[in-house]
Amino acid sequence: MRESFRLSLAFVFGNIAHVIIATTDVIMAGWISTEALAASTLAQGLYYLLFLLFSGLLVSTIPFITDALGSKAKEEQYVSVSTSCVQLVVAAFLICLSILYFTKEILVFFGQDLLLSLEAQRYMNSLMWSIGPAILFVHLRNVLSIMGSARYAVIAIIIAAIFNFVANLILIFGFLWIPALGLFGAGIATTLTNILLCLLLIILGLMNPQFRERRHCIKLMVVRWWLMLPILKNGIPVSLTQANDTLLFFILTIVVGKFGVVALAAHGIAMQVLQVVFTIPNGISQASTTRISLCSPLGLYSRRTSDAGWSALWLCWIVLTVISLILIISSNDIVLLFVARGEGGNDELIMLSSLFVSILGIFHFFDGSQMVLLGIFRGLKQTVFPMLLSIICFWLVGLPLALFFAFYTDLEAAGIWCGLGLGLMALFSLLLFRWIRYKPSAQVAT
Repeated sequence: MRESFRLSLAFVFGNIAHVIIATTDVIMAGWISTEALAASTLAQGLYYLLFLLFSGLLVSTIPFITDALGSKAKEEQYVSVSTSCVQLVVAAFLICLSILYFTKEILVFFGQDLLLSLEAQRYMNSLMWSIGPAILFVHLRNVLSIMGSARYAVIAIIIAAIFNFVANLILIFGFLWIPALGLFGAGIATTLTNILLCLLLIILGLMNPQFRERRHCIKLMVVRWWLMLPILKNGIPVSLTQANDTLLFFILTIVVGKFGVVALAAHGIAMQVLQVVFTIPNGISQASTTRISLCSPLGLYSRRTSDAGWSALWLCWIVLTVISLILIISSNDIVLLFVARGEGGNDELIMLSSLFVSILGIFHFFDGSQMVLLGIFRGLKQTVFPMLLSIICFWLVGLPLALFFAFYTDLEAAGIWCGLGLGLMALFSLLLFRWIRYKPSAQVAT
């Protein structure tokens, strides 16, 4: 468990980078107004849907990078893997820009208020340029973590978080000759912060001899299909699993918007709290993928593989129990961080947000556990079956129950979170059963 804890810390801090940036935006949007908070919720829902869709491809390359570093022809193999990863980043960036440019049209199509959609588009006009550097950061963090230099990601995140906070204050509210830009300024700050993160990781990475001496990508115009196809074969199920989760959240955000601006703002607060606490099980999940890849060279299963998986699960269960208790007990105090300072009339927003966060605390244990189980199966390159389970539990269990509780009971918007939680419980149960009964095609001693 000690090794799982050490490696998990690196990935947790890497995930915190993006969440701190987004959380700062949301907190300060709440300080502007309830409407600004609601608009940022809609924009970030679409943004993170695309970010998780394409970052999933990069997360799935961890076993390939590990194999390349351990192969006999490791230099050429690593160059091929690294080049393919950068090609994926570039392609993802261009695709995301072409979609995010039409944020207002997408939101209006789903029935959202026109004024809120316009404000969300204004925010997205500056935010969308950050998604390319954000996806690139995932790749750089993966490489440095596997090379044993995960601490560089932590250093970069601390510096970037401070920069992001200061940049948000200045660009959102104005300072000296710089005018107050509101949500548009928040997007600029996020873009600058993500660019800074990538530059810091590259500069710090040069201190690692293994990173410094390698050629990381050459001939970007040449696609190595013999490698790209296996990466896509392993990565697309991972991306669809992550996007499946986020797409459901985005659709449920649209549904919550039907209950008014206050409900949407409260949902945005709960979603941001979820993103913050989810960094921990997500980091443990990514660490379990890396450890199991290292314990299973060339896909061979061993007793070390099983031990790595169970140690990650037990670490996850201990941490999640503590987090869930904090969310339930301190929900009201957490919500107060997001409420506009010096404004009255926020009692309804505070009460509804606290309720959402409490429900989140109840179901977070199952949400985090299923994420770690998914990471274990990714390390084993078993991604298709977990993806199918995820689709079934979210769309055939979670979504119908969420809609039923929201529109056919007195729970209204809170019913969305209750239905989602029950879907997560179902997915966790099925994945755990699958892991307990897992029988590899090949085993090796010890």
